[in-house]
Amino acid sequence: MSKHRWIPWVIAVILVVTFGFMPPERHLGRLLIPIYIHGALIRTGILLFILGAAIGIWVLFQDRPVLWAWVDALQWTALAAWVLGFVVSFYPSYVTWGMPIAWDEPRTRMVVQIVVVAIIVFGVSQWLGERWLKAGASVVMGVLTLLLVWRTGVIRHPIDPIGSSPSTAMRLAYLVVLLGFLVWALWTADYLVSRSLYRSEESGSLNS
Repeated sequence: MSKHRWIPWVIAVILVVTFGFMPPERHLGRLLIPIYIHGALIRTGILLFILGAAIGIWVLFQDRPVLWAWVDALQWTALAAWVLGFVVSFYPSYVTWGMPIAWDEPRTRMVVQIVVVAIIVFGVSQWLGERWLKAGASVVMGVLTLLLVWRTGVIRHPIDPIGSSPSTAMRLAYLVVLLGFLVWALWTADYLVSRSLYRSEESGSLNS
């Protein structure tokens, strides 16, 4: 992966340029930037949880080391994106609602529930070291995340403020941010997979 280490730097530059030229929202102003980051990270986490579930099912039918490495990598990158998205939400939540964590908001509780369940499910499966449990954990989290996101209502949290925005520039800017974080997360997962396979090869050569 060393030859691809330019990817996150290019994404970082694209994000900085996007935020620099993004028009401020009429009411929120530049507060829209952390809101964009929060939303993009959470959606990246959702997509990674779903991808992890798909590979968790795939690996049950095709037992390959690279797929098992992807199971591990996607678990932690999905959780990392989800947690980062939650942490980033503290500032806009404090500015708009007067509290960093709005516990009375169903979406906030949903995000925390997924963090707790993912840590427990992924942590236990990793600790036990049984590969089939790891695959099952990825499937469980992918399905659970989809169900909770679909079923959880809102009180103050807008459902899709960017998608419903009349500004094409704002929707386009958010799409760039979302794609940037998604590619960055997949690059990170791919990097973890490469390291895992390299360590396995080294261990095999030393044992032989």
